[in-house]
Amino acid sequence: MTPFLDAIHGGIVAIFRGETDEARLIETCDALVAAGVGAVEITLDSPGALATIEQLARRFAGRARVGAGTVLDADAARQAVQAGASFIVAPGLDEATVRAAQQADTPILPGVFTATEALAARRLGCTAVKLFPAGPVGPGYVKALRGPIADVAIVPTGGIGLADVRGYLDAGAHAVGLGSALTKVPPERIGASVRQAVGDG
Repeated sequence: MTPFLDAIHGGIVAIFRGETDEARLIETCDALVAAGVGAVEITLDSPGALATIEQLARRFAGRARVGAGTVLDADAARQAVQAGASFIVAPGLDEATVRAAQQADTPILPGVFTATEALAARRLGCTAVKLFPAGPVGPGYVKALRGPIADVAIVPTGGIGLADVRGYLDAGAHAVGLGSALTKVPPERIGASVRQAVGDG
């Protein structure tokens, strides 16, 4: 297992999309990392995303991974890595994007929905995939995929609430991606929310 996958195992990838309040984003990230969240994802369609990734990567060096999400092509992957992203998340499976991340020795989670797509990602050398959108299909779908594809870590994302996280983890998800269900929680409640989600409180 890679250090990145170790860092998120059994936990949460916190996803920020379109956040324009820099002070609030930093305060929320501080609370997330303090609560044990091992990975923060900034989507590239957010204002100033690359600068934000660079800032957060410096701030949380050695404590949490900061990555880029909504990476649509190889050029975007390379720019994100140059900015300091330590992992890449894509909404779909694009070979050129996967290869760009691999050439930069950076973990990538391509988006997949079917077993066919997950196996295609596996053939490209991906050790983890983002199951998207996971909300409409639920934990049972993760459990079914894990049967024939047990050696690929699955990170369900999209339409998942705090109360749903434990079910996905119990079904075999490696970690769960959470967006506004977690990142819009007031910073003072982040710790309790993370504990509630993963079942530790």
